[in-house]
Amino acid sequence: ENIDYFNNKICCDLVESKKPLGLMAILDDTCNFPKGTDEKFHQKISSEIKDHAHLTIPGPNFFTIKHYAGDVTYNVAGFCDKNKDLLYNDLIELAQFSQSSFIRDLFPEMTSKDDKKRPTTASFKIKESIGELVTALSACIPHYIRCIKPNEKKAANNFDNSMTMHQVRYLGLLENVRVRRAGYAFRAPYERFYYRYRVCSNKTWPNWSGDAKSASNAIIDAITVENKEFQMGSTKIFIRHPETVFALEELRERKVWSYATTIQDFFKQITGSGAQYELMMGALRKVQGKKERRRNSVERYYNGDYINLRDNLILKAIPERYGEDKIVFADNINHFDIKCASNRRILIVSEKALYTIGILVLTQDKKGPVVQTTANNPFKYVLTRRIELSQIGSISLSTLADNIIVIHVTQQHDLIFECRRKTELLEMITRQQSAIRYEFLQSIPVQVKDKKKTLKKVLVFEKNEAGSGVPISFKVGVPSGLASSTMPNIKEPVKCKPITGLTTPLENKPIPSARKGASRAPPAAAAEPPAAAAGRGRGRGRGGPGPSPGGPPEISPRAPSTAPTPAAPAPSHAPAPAARAPPGRMAPGRGALPIPVGRGPPPRGPPP
Repeated sequence: ENIDYFNNKICCDLVESKKPLGLMAILDDTCNFPKGTDEKFHQKISSEIKDHAHLTIPGPNFFTIKHYAGDVTYNVAGFCDKNKDLLYNDLIELAQFSQSSFIRDLFPEMTSKDDKKRPTTASFKIKESIGELVTALSACIPHYIRCIKPNEKKAANNFDNSMTMHQVRYLGLLENVRVRRAGYAFRAPYERFYYRYRVCSNKTWPNWSGDAKSASNAIIDAITVENKEFQMGSTKIFIRHPETVFALEELRERKVWSYATTIQDFFKQITGSGAQYELMMGALRKVQGKKERRRNSVERYYNGDYINLRDNLILKAIPERYGEDKIVFADNINHFDIKCASNRRILIVSEKALYTIGILVLTQDKKGPVVQTTANNPFKYVLTRRIELSQIGSISLSTLADNIIVIHVTQQHDLIFECRRKTELLEMITRQQSAIRYEFLQSIPVQVKDKKKTLKKVLVFEKNEAGSGVPISFKVGVPSGLASSTMPNIKEPVKCKPITGLTTPLENKPIPSARKGASRAPPAAAAEPPAAAAGRGRGRGRGGPGPSPGGPPEISPRAPSTAPTPAAPAPSHAPAPAARAPPGRMAPGRGALPIPVGRGPPPRGPPP
């Protein structure tokens, strides 16, 4: 790809080229003649290279070179004298034989008596040193650090715009950035790219049977980028713009977040079954015998978040403006205004307040785009109302099988809306504000807002098998539902049974040390009495005796036994197999945990 940038080679050739002659070659040629002067050097420049695109002659004794950083004007006065090196080898040798060490150190050059050549000029030395520098840089991978001075005073909080821009130009930063943008800013081996971003594609996560190169191609397809944005090399993938890498990182964070929340939800369903049961039963008792039930809402699982609020960072930021309150409920609702027109809203309930958020679809007007619509952000969320839970006086519902809820707010107009998960909503609000009253009426008096004033209306509910369950001119036709006494077939979750028949729970008590003088024998060399062997596994520690009938259990130090051993076959050094503990009991050993009856596999014996 052709990259448009300024190539400074034309200026370098103007200074040091031999064919055609450059400025340094002309200067050396002038200095080779005995009568070479600065004026003759200027005359040669004016006659031989005056037509060069990057050279101008503003006047006598002056010439200007148009560098990429700007124009630089030079005065030829003293050029020839500074270019000539009149220090011959015999003078250098004379100085090196001086008795003063200081003078000898000033002339470290290596000279030879046979070398009768004229000393090289300053321009020749400059070209030679630059050539050596370029050769050294070409043999490695250099990394340049550009330092920019913000001002000439070396003072803090002082930024000279023109001076900084001048440094940016002559350092070539603009060209470097342009070349870097035209190239590929990110490159990584296929294996590293695959292991980093494999979670971004459903094809590569959780399993992939192909090679890393094809997996990287599948990951790129997941973000739908253009072909010119990336290139597949032999061992690496090249990505042109950093925005593509940022998109991959953002997608990876969202995927990891979603998987983490899925794991959390799974364990909440297991560990929070008791809390879920109490929540459902508490909500059902509020409407039992007072309101007819809908068939689909009797045995519904309570989730709390029905709009995936945890992943919607833009929507989540709205209630966060008012504090770090915990969100306990979020769902879609239909809000009704004074004309009983239905408007889609999002209802969020936190520990202190209730939020209704409107959703605006971004569109374009004929006169011009009002808001630019993009595929990633097609909606705009607008906070329409915030109600403190302490300002809610009461909540009214009908006795029929509808989803209409009326929230009466102190000294404000009421909030009328339809929510499919009304029983869960009532329980969540009650848990945050227990002083709220609930009323179940066939006719609910409401206060609705009409522009700048508040009007009083009555919302009437009637049983109508063909009704839609939504208000029309403040009348709601509701079909018949289940009886108000209907209760779901929900079993209370199994609780862990208390542990019985064991010693006191494990405590952080130090094990008593052996008595002074008692030697600790290796376990294999000590013969245990039958009582100790029979009591193994019943005490707190390994090998400890069972509970004594006269008091708390004791842990005896291990010491050689002196009790007589009954006649028996030769003892085997292999340990006896550990017996499995019955379900619902704590298996002996270190760190054993109770396992409820009927859940999970039975515990194993003590650890080795």
